[in-house]
Amino acid sequence: LKIPNMRNLVDESQRTGWYLRVLQAGHVSAGMNITLAERPYPEWALHHVQTILKNRKTMLEDVRRLVTCTALTPSLMNRLKSLI
Repeated sequence: LKIPNMRNLVDESQRTGWYLRVLQAGHVSAGMNITLAERPYPEWALHHVQTILKNRKTMLEDVRRLVTCTALTPSLMNRLKSLI
């Protein structure tokens, strides 16, 4: 993208895209229904996690709770653990 401040716009809006897991290969098109199959970590809404990541040095208690979430990638978990 040739938008000079795109990084700032994404940070400010915290809208970085859709986060989905493919359970079955197939085709999706406009107008099709999407069903939420499960929400294993309802306490970790993406917006809340992004806020913690953005402010991780000042939100250490939240970081301590977040590292217990087994859905984190190992690299993110290690980065967060290094802060506490």
